[in-house]
Amino acid sequence: MNDRTFRILSGILTVCFLAAFLLYRPFFPAFYAVETLICIALLLSGKDAETNLLLPAVLVAALIIYAVKHGGGSWLYPVSAVAAFAFLLYKKSVDWTAERTLITALNKEEESYNIRFSKMKKDFNDLHYSDKKKENYRFLVDSLLRFNESKTIKETLEMLVGSTENILKEGYGYVLVNEEKKWKVAVNPCAKLKDVKNFNFTSGILKDVLKTRKTIFINNIENDYRYTFVDGIKDMRSTIVFPIISNNEIFGLFKWDLERTAEFDYHTVKVIQTIVHFASINISLMNTFEQLGKIIVMDELTQLYNKKEFETRLQHFISTQRDFGLSIMLIDLDHFKNVNDTYGHVEGDKVLVQLASLLKKLIRISDNVFRYGGEEFVIILPDTNEQGAFIVGERIRSEVLETPFYVKNKSLNMSVTIGIAELNKENYTMNMLITAADQALYEGKDSGRNKCVLHSKIKKR
Repeated sequence: MNDRTFRILSGILTVCFLAAFLLYRPFFPAFYAVETLICIALLLSGKDAETNLLLPAVLVAALIIYAVKHGGGSWLYPVSAVAAFAFLLYKKSVDWTAERTLITALNKEEESYNIRFSKMKKDFNDLHYSDKKKENYRFLVDSLLRFNESKTIKETLEMLVGSTENILKEGYGYVLVNEEKKWKVAVNPCAKLKDVKNFNFTSGILKDVLKTRKTIFINNIENDYRYTFVDGIKDMRSTIVFPIISNNEIFGLFKWDLERTAEFDYHTVKVIQTIVHFASINISLMNTFEQLGKIIVMDELTQLYNKKEFETRLQHFISTQRDFGLSIMLIDLDHFKNVNDTYGHVEGDKVLVQLASLLKKLIRISDNVFRYGGEEFVIILPDTNEQGAFIVGERIRSEVLETPFYVKNKSLNMSVTIGIAELNKENYTMNMLITAADQALYEGKDSGRNKCVLHSKIKKR
């Protein structure tokens, strides 16, 4: 109830007192007591408008009823009571106005304070966010510099996991790669993740990332249909998955899990995406260099290492050889010229491919097979003396003799001649060793082909 209402009400009460005075003159001394109660009620009234008016109004009404009932008395009594009531009511109205003005001012000050506090809080958050951005940028630059130092794909992936750990500071990260259509865990610092069987690539979030090639994150896995219990560690609550794209193909997936629900902010995700992007570029470059290296050292027809790579590796073995023996064998496909003359070079190439495939199956894990040129092949046998190499050579010779070679839907029986030489005091350089094996080979060809010949046996003749 506002001040205007108070004044109107006090005027109405004053009129009521005057009407009572005009109509009824006889009053009794008890009127003094009622008048006093009215004044006390006004002085002791509370802040609320209804409380301020209730008790005085009741007493005034009681005074009027008393005057109507008894009548008479001096007119000074009601006039003094009305005057006292009107004055005190007006004074109370003024007090209420001042109090309301003060409360309004305090409310405005509080509102202003809240606005300033909110602005200060925002400025603090912005400052904190700015510091976080600076820290993330520093991690980003450090990561890019470290990628330049990585020499293998595994080192690059390990740096990717380490850089992300520096940014997020909690959780578990691992890299899943697709090799020959089989997924495996390439980098796994998380002891809770044991096997790639913990992941589902045919549905859920991993399938969505593979399909869209975009980063997907889940702040709370309990509220997301894409998450299944086989998509990582069982006690994770939030996750984010980045695709690793190399040469326009998905090389792998980089996944980070948290054991609590989390809000991945836009800036942090973007920084990690940039790191993943540069890791992808690094992997692409390494794959390209590896392919170029293979082109340089691989024989295009047989997919065996070529003569240049043979000489490089042989020189390495000779320089690191100790007392365990080192032998080589030169292998020549007998009467190969007749195959080319009879069936053509295309069919002849097919025979060479079949022989190369057979040699790869027959050699030991430690051996290295190369195409030396034409129909000649060469094998390096580390930690093997001449006698051990002869056993391997005889097995190869007999297997070739028993294996059918197919040209134009026809089966051919082929044979090979093998010359073997061992690294020793007489043949202690690469050229000497190759020359010795070559001499043994031609000795075998001159003596009827389809045989293994040791260089040491030539010298005794």
